[in-house]
Amino acid sequence: MKRIKTFLPVILIATAMAATVTSCNKGPKPEETAIGFLNAYLSTDYATAASFCTKELSEFFNESVQDFENLTDSVKSIIKRQTAYFTPQIDSVSKYGKDTLLVSYTIVKNDPADSIATKGADQLIKSCLSIVKEDEDWKIAALNRL
Repeated sequence: MKRIKTFLPVILIATAMAATVTSCNKGPKPEETAIGFLNAYLSTDYATAASFCTKELSEFFNESVQDFENLTDSVKSIIKRQTAYFTPQIDSVSKYGKDTLLVSYTIVKNDPADSIATKGADQLIKSCLSIVKEDEDWKIAALNRL
């Protein structure tokens, strides 16, 4: 009985610490937010891209949806065909402030027809996203700048 009384506080403390660590990891990771946003953006799914953004930036994407929808179907088709092989890759995530991260990324083109001639993927764009913590989620706050 003495052993149980001795180990009970240790078990309770360990359980409380595990619960604290687990509760700190709610919501998607910053990398998941960045990849989700970039995939939606590159596939011209601006409504989904906007869902990964802060309110201010999502308003911009809602305007982009209207602009994209005003294009002719043939132009939209060309854009979608050109971006179909674009893939985002996260290069690094660095802390920029208390609740702000800077995510550096590269967009590569993995077109099978091109990769035969070039023997691999082409790096097209190297840039960054500013991501801020809002409640339990990471949200894109700025493109290509802080």
